[in-house]
Parts: sequence; structure tokens; C-alpha cells
Amino acid sequence: MRYPCSVLALAAALVLAGVEASAFDHTHAKLAAVLDAFVQDGRVDYPLLKRLGDLEGYLAELKAVKPEEEKGWVATRRAAFWLNAYNAFTLKAVLQHLPVPPRRASGYPAHSIGNIRGVWDELWFEAAGRKLTLDRIERDVLLGELEEPRVRFALFQGRSRCPKLKAEPYVPEKIDRQLEDDVARFLADGECFRYEQGRRKVLLSELLVENAADFDRYDDGGFGEFPRKLRGLAAFVASRLPEAQGRAMRVSHSMGSLPPDWTLNELPLNWRGRQPPRSEKK
Repeated sequence: MRYPCSVLALAAALVLAGVEASAFDHTHAKLAAVLDAFVQDGRVDYPLLKRLGDLEGYLAELKAVKPEEEKGWVATRRAAFWLNAYNAFTLKAVLQHLPVPPRRASGYPAHSIGNIRGVWDELWFEAAGRKLTLDRIERDVLLGELEEPRVRFALFQGRSRCPKLKAEPYVPEKIDRQLEDDVARFLADGECFRYEQGRRKVLLSELLVENAADFDRYDDGGFGEFPRKLRGLAAFVASRLPEAQGRAMRVSHSMGSLPPDWTLNELPLNWRGRQPPRSEKK
């Protein structure tokens, strides 16, 4: 069974109908240029982005939006705006701290966004008249005001997967489909999700399991053997799997977690060979 996200679907229809005008570029073209030129398979050429990219131009557009303008947008425009803002601010945090130094007793690998002190809850960013940390964009806006748990499969956190940074921005007309694609890609990655049929056990990325409460509304009573706090997440995942796999998962007994790889998602220095970045091509 699929659970429709009717709010975003309806809002997308309103955008396509042209019922709303805005000075902000909702194609997020400046971010699209950055992602297209410097991201490959979820990894980023941070040194080249810092030297040649125009991430600051996009961040300036986010900052220029008036609060009353942003509040008047339909849900799809707001969701695309804040999801792109979160991912762009994460890129900015890494660029500001290159090379990211190791931090003793941090619990993270030597090259990890986690070694940037306070990266999620102490660094402040500005957009649409609001000063927010990454945690507050995630919790207060995307999960709170917009009530969109699928962002768990889309928020970029400096890793190369689970979830993977897209090489395109989210846009209002496509965001519902983009988020569904993110969910499907996440569940197709064995580092993010596995179902061990012999043990009848579901294994999901630790960060998803830790935030299972975001999916409580999807609890359909089909995972009664699971702890109550995991039933909604399990039902959501089962609804997004191919039908046969989803049915098989519904006879599972337990859910475990897969530890994330916090190594920074930087591209190797020679990844482009002799090719210039796409933004420099004529």
C-alpha cells in the first residue's frame, strides 16, 4: 500500500497552474549550476567548488527572500526552498573549514564533517529573514512546519550515502517525485537498508532508526511484534518496497540499525582527469 503525500501533490498542481508569483527563482538555478559542476555520485570536489563555484551567489538569494514572501508560498515551494537551503548550508559549513581537521575523541573518522565543532547545532545560517542552525531547519521547519518525514532520505549530512547528495536541486514542480526517488534509492542501497529474510530482520541506517518517531503516523498495525516506536517507520519502508519484498518484510520480527560511514564525501583529487568542470565548458 502506498501512502499519498496529498499536501505536496496538491501544492505542486497549484504551482503548475501558475497561481503564485514570486521574485525568488524557484528553479534554484544557481544551486543547480553548483551541483552539476562539482558533485558526482554523491561526492563533492570541495577544493574546486571553493575556488571556482558560486555557492555564495545562491546563499545570497536565500538571504534576500522576505519572511512574508516565504510564508506565502505553497508547501512545495517552501519544502524545496528549505531542503535546498539545508544542503547548501551543509556545503558551506564544509567549505568554511577546509581542510576539515581531525578532532581527538570526537568519535568521527579523521576526515569527517562531524569534526567541525557544532556543525549541526552551533553554526547559524540566514534565509528568508530567519537565523537557523541545520538542526532547526530540519526539526522546526521541514519536520515541524512542513511535516515532511521523507526529508530523512534527502538531507545531506556530509556523507557519500544514506542519504546521497543529489546532483540537482529540489524544485516545486517535481519535489514529490524527487523525494520518492530519494526513498527508492536509499532502500536500494545495501549500506542503508537490508532485509534478512532468513532471520526475518529489518536493518536500516542508524540515523533513520534513531528518528523513527518522525514516521509514527504511518503505523498501520501490521508490525505488532516490533517495539511501538518502530512500527510507523517499518510500515513506511514496507510501503515503498516492491510488492513482494514489502509482503515478505511484514512477517519480520525485529529491526536493527546499520552504522553510517561518517567519512567526508570528498572526491579524489584526480577524479576529473584532464576534463574541466562542466561549469567551465564552452
